[in-house]
Amino acid sequence: MARRLDVQDIQTCTTATVGLGAATITTSAVPCGGDAGEPLVSVVLPTYDRPDYLAVAMSSAVAQTHHQLEILVCDNASGVETTQVIRSFSDPRVRHLRNETNLGMTLNALNGYRAARGKYIGTLHDDDAWQPDFVAKLVAGLEAHPNAVIAFSDHYLIDAAGKIKRRDTKRNTRRWGRHKLAAGLHQPFHRLALIHNSVPMAMATLVRKAAVNWDDFPTGIRAYDYWLTYLACRDGGAAFYLPERLTCYRTHPKMATVCNSRYVDTGLLECYQRFLRDDRLREIWPALHRMAATEHTRLGVTCMLEGQSAQARQHFRTGLSAPGIKPVIGQLLSLLPNAVALPILHCLLSCLHAFRLPPRHNG
Repeated sequence: MARRLDVQDIQTCTTATVGLGAATITTSAVPCGGDAGEPLVSVVLPTYDRPDYLAVAMSSAVAQTHHQLEILVCDNASGVETTQVIRSFSDPRVRHLRNETNLGMTLNALNGYRAARGKYIGTLHDDDAWQPDFVAKLVAGLEAHPNAVIAFSDHYLIDAAGKIKRRDTKRNTRRWGRHKLAAGLHQPFHRLALIHNSVPMAMATLVRKAAVNWDDFPTGIRAYDYWLTYLACRDGGAAFYLPERLTCYRTHPKMATVCNSRYVDTGLLECYQRFLRDDRLREIWPALHRMAATEHTRLGVTCMLEGQSAQARQHFRTGLSAPGIKPVIGQLLSLLPNAVALPILHCLLSCLHAFRLPPRHNG
């Protein structure tokens, strides 16, 4: 039986020296699957210039107790160090899909989804890691329930060095409602997935490939994991939940949600605009309207901090339907000179809990 990935495992992998290795796995023609036949599970692993973290993620993928899988490393025009990491794994299930130019996060991941040959697809970001039994346990749930579009679990939070943040992990589980979520099937699950954000699509989920319309995936959409969640839940299928922490989600200063908050917020608004035109989601339209208003308020704050008062004012005006007084205060601040407004805004953000915005969709 495989040992569970613990803190020492993560730290050891993170600090390990990665060699060149003997095998070069670079094309889709490389045989995949530890067992005979096609892979049952495709692991889509998007990466861009994080070789140390990538080594950890790949190690956790090849260590899965379920062996009938392929590992698609979607390399978004990274440097030579990333290629060296990938070549260091002499596992024939690894496929290196390298872009000659940076295609952006969404198209890089989408190329992996389209190249996947498995019955099920899991997304593993290059700074995260899976427990050895993650795939096996979720595949069991999907195989037992043919009406399940996805299977998902809970996950740990780890820091940049790979140490489990136990208090933050418990808080995160409660924040997204998984502490009270019953094990087993949930149908439909659009409210659970799109409103409560209980499904960690890019962190701890397997998707039944045949149940998703991959052609309805705009290449320009920014929040691609949220869009995939929408594609999975919109037709009323079921989700299978296993209340165990089977993966590790790394939080660190260079993660995309920290480095480019405007990109993330704009991406969520793109999703909300589409969701609010889908009659299949009519039941949750009121909640989606409130969430969209909150994102406009968040973007208003970002624009204010960047000195763009006119853009901020537009977002605050659109966000007036959000609960609370935040968009009203933001609208007033946007009318003041930046030299006056910015110190007040910084004070509100740092001192007044009531002015802080709820967390972004994350899971």
